[in-house]
Amino acid sequence: MEYARDILNAELKRFILDVRNNMVAYNKEVTGSSSEAFSYEIDGNNEVTINGPADARSLQRGIRPGTWPKGYANIIRDWAIAKGLSFQTNEELERFAYAVANKIKQDGSLQYRTHTYYDIYDSPFEECMDRITIRLSSNYLDLIMDNIE
Repeated sequence: MEYARDILNAELKRFILDVRNNMVAYNKEVTGSSSEAFSYEIDGNNEVTINGPADARSLQRGIRPGTWPKGYANIIRDWAIAKGLSFQTNEELERFAYAVANKIKQDGSLQYRTHTYYDIYDSPFEECMDRITIRLSSNYLDLIMDNIE
């Protein structure tokens, strides 16, 4: 019989891997910081906490107008560098980053404006919960059957 903690660990590791694979599949992985922010913790009572990046919702739905996280122009700058975009000067890169960040602040991201949804973590989470439920139920059924016999 498997222990609940082992089941949780195995299925949550698979969930994190599925999320990271989806980010790559939807071209949402550039620097690695967002996918690395997905993690989980299991405490002594087998209670689970799943952590994700601050922009997790925007990975799936885009960024709505009016929102501009602290340091967003720097995030755009880092993204441009990671994508391999080239600029003649550092000042040109900074202007580009600010202009893109400002455009997103005014109009929202293209993903948001076109109502494009990328299933980064919703389905993997539901599938993970289903697998955990099935495996734990099976364990408890085995335990009950062993006690009846």
